Amino acid sequence: MIPLSSTADLPAGTQSHYQPAVLAIADDRMTRMLLTRAIISLGHSAHAAGSGAEALAQLREKARVLDAIIIDYALSDYSALALVGQIRNDPALSSVPVIMLTA
Repeated sequence: MIPLSSTADLPAGTQSHYQPAVLAIADDRMTRMLLTRAIISLGHSAHAAGSGAEALAQLREKARVLDAIIIDYALSDYSALALVGQIRNDPALSSVPVIMLTA
């Protein structure tokens, strides 16, 4: 497993319990399910959003706990590139790695 963020800032003794958190954004239910299962199988904490609007709400709520974001390029309600632009322009999210995928 490749660590998604450093555990150096965590209190002593809690590093072994740390689960990196990944937000999967995809409007296709099956894609979301496959992504979340893959994330969990790697030992990470999975969060999912089914639309760009839902993703923005979760990003604002979970900005401090996210270690990575996976975005389906073909979102039907929102431009994935615009979403990445908003993430990069938000100081709380700008350092979170973003992975874009498409089928």
